[in-house]
Amino acid sequence: MGALPPVLRTPPELFYQDEGERAVLLAVIHYLHVAIAVIWAGSTVFVGLAIWPMLARMPGQQAVALFTRLRPVVSGILGSMAGLTYLLGGFRAWLGGGVSGWGDLVAPYGLLVITAVVVMMAIESTGGRLRRQLNRLTQTPEAFVAHAAIAARRGGLIQLALLLGLLGIMVTLGLALY
Repeated sequence: MGALPPVLRTPPELFYQDEGERAVLLAVIHYLHVAIAVIWAGSTVFVGLAIWPMLARMPGQQAVALFTRLRPVVSGILGSMAGLTYLLGGFRAWLGGGVSGWGDLVAPYGLLVITAVVVMMAIESTGGRLRRQLNRLTQTPEAFVAHAAIAARRGGLIQLALLLGLLGIMVTLGLALY
């Protein structure tokens, strides 16, 4: 009996012909996942702990004008990086065999993957909530100057704490400590 037709193969096998190709594809996907995740995490921390607090210390009208211009760019970049990180991480878990079916999601590896997704969602939600809060404050430049610094610092520190937790999960997955 020959090889199964492509339609009957398990899904990951549609992407490679042999174990050598699988290893190369897995390495490339893993590299891209980590590289994009590092860009996303670094950008999130930089924006949360440097950019927004710096804006909050500027004169009212100037801060509001700059925030209004930066907000959509920051949202787009961070959202895109997070989305790519989700997709590549899921593809890596699937291609690597850690999550090859629904049942694997209740195994230790799958539970860590789910936890990582939830933590990433919390990080992105915190950033989105902060941007919405700062956007509301732009209605009155005086309110922006009075309240934006505290909100930005709090949001940035929450995101940093969540990112450190996410890093712990990734180290656990990468070192197979589960």
